[in-house]
Amino acid sequence: KIVSHGLLAVGGVISLTLGSLMLFESPSPEFHVSLSVIIPTVATISFIILFIVQRALSAQTVRVATGVQGLLGEVGTASTDLAPDGKVFVHGELWDATSPQPLKQGEKVRVTQVQGMRLMVEKTS
Repeated sequence: KIVSHGLLAVGGVISLTLGSLMLFESPSPEFHVSLSVIIPTVATISFIILFIVQRALSAQTVRVATGVQGLLGEVGTASTDLAPDGKVFVHGELWDATSPQPLKQGEKVRVTQVQGMRLMVEKTS
């Protein structure tokens, strides 16, 4: 994996542009590539590269939605009173939970920690 932050893509676009301009160095005008062909081609390829890089970077910043990492910070509802143990409903699942302060059934809770199959929760503000 090469972390270039898009510098390789920029270098590629510059190389494509310069290479296109130097494509045919000929005294005969029939062998020259017109700027009206080079500019739209380079612009189109640049936009495609920009789109792909943007999608790749946004995929890297997406929050994890599965496993232990997907539960941390999630908001759920207390299904039973928690004093300090009880049940909470998070991510469509019923979990055993522990809270440092007593909570009533129906209160909103936030997951702060996962210990095996037990969630540590706190009341949301």
